[in-house]
Amino acid sequence: MKKILILFFILCSFSAFAQEQSQSVKKVSPWSLGISGFGYFPTATNYIINDTIGYGGGVGLKFKGNVNRFLGFATEFNYTYASKDFYNVLSLNSHIIDIRESLVIQYETYKGENGFVPWLSIGVGATIYQPEYDVLGISSALDDFSGVGFNVNIGAGLKYNFRNFYTGIFVDWTYSLAYTNTQIYLLNRSTNAGNLDGVRAGIELGFRY
Repeated sequence: MKKILILFFILCSFSAFAQEQSQSVKKVSPWSLGISGFGYFPTATNYIINDTIGYGGGVGLKFKGNVNRFLGFATEFNYTYASKDFYNVLSLNSHIIDIRESLVIQYETYKGENGFVPWLSIGVGATIYQPEYDVLGISSALDDFSGVGFNVNIGAGLKYNFRNFYTGIFVDWTYSLAYTNTQIYLLNRSTNAGNLDGVRAGIELGFRY
């Protein structure tokens, strides 16, 4: 009986050691690639038109590399379309492209494991703005008011990791200015910057390596 107990103790010790070693070599997926769809909600008055650019939505592409399960870096490409009607005669259609680099604070699951992953991000990037107008069905590009600028963004989300893919929801707020070639004089002030601040809220779906 004593020998059986000793053998049982040795086997349990070996099993615990093997499990501990297995836990110590666990790694997170080195990278993920996802697509998103979102709604756009303006949060500031655009200086050029003295109004918001209107509500809209868009699509995005996101690549994220993981340093470890707590820290990652993301690169995003987002296209946003927004529209604003004035007196049912004039419509302003805005095309916005954002390129973002973000630091991501997260709680990732290990590679191949399922589970919820909360995350926060903060980043900076470039913004390209191309407005168009539509008068009684006739549209034209506003090349003089197209611009390039920068953005600062913060975001948060919750995703669920499956073995090789993930899905989730997110929301972010972006402070964004696009500088045009045309100086606008409005309400005793002049500017050549279009304000594109807004909140995006949407869903994402992606692949985990």
